[in-house]
Amino acid sequence: MSQRSTISKIAPPTLLQRPLTLGELTHIVENMEALRSCNDWITNYLAKPHPQLGRSGSVCPFAAPAMTKDTLRIAVVRLAEGIDRKSQIVEAVRQYQDAFLKLSSSEETQILHAIMILFPDVRDHEAAELIDATKEELKGGFIEQGLMLGEFHAKNASPGLHNAAFTPLRSDIPMLAIRRMVSTDYVFLNRLDYDAGTRLRYLERYLNASGIAASSLRRELEQAVASLRAELAAQNV
Repeated sequence: MSQRSTISKIAPPTLLQRPLTLGELTHIVENMEALRSCNDWITNYLAKPHPQLGRSGSVCPFAAPAMTKDTLRIAVVRLAEGIDRKSQIVEAVRQYQDAFLKLSSSEETQILHAIMILFPDVRDHEAAELIDATKEELKGGFIEQGLMLGEFHAKNASPGLHNAAFTPLRSDIPMLAIRRMVSTDYVFLNRLDYDAGTRLRYLERYLNASGIAASSLRRELEQAVASLRAELAAQNV
């Protein structure tokens, strides 16, 4: 058998989209611990059921399909010394927000796209100030574009929807995740720990951006908006 015929039977390297530059390879090697931790977290936590979840299925119902379609994107952002740390995080998230909107996808895979932005330099005691506060600061602009911004870190105390004793948004590596909005996201926008003005602003933006047609959910949201407007009007009397 000739060398040519032998080579022709070798399967092409389908997993390699393109060769890496030396700079890209160096970045991966320097951040291997964070990348490996994130990979394990997605594979063994997000994409798997959890006994405390309070419902069937995986912690994130989109994680396993996204892994199958290879639509998850992971970024590692290191913070420079001598520059305001929060401003660096805000700028990084805004840049990846623009990058997310430029991702090409089919109608089938559009909802499965996500960019997870890892911040390994954020310490646990800084997460509320740097991760949670950044999420709240940028959340309105994301909603207007039909996007959601999620926060994950080791001390995240946000309760689960089906079990208040479960804290599903915890991860060893602090991160902010960008994804497209889905119909069930309204529960994250109408939280009782938000004041009435904030809830009204989020729900109005959600109704404009989410594309929910006439349905029981839309009627429920419109009723919630009307109720919040009435509540605020009564406060101003």
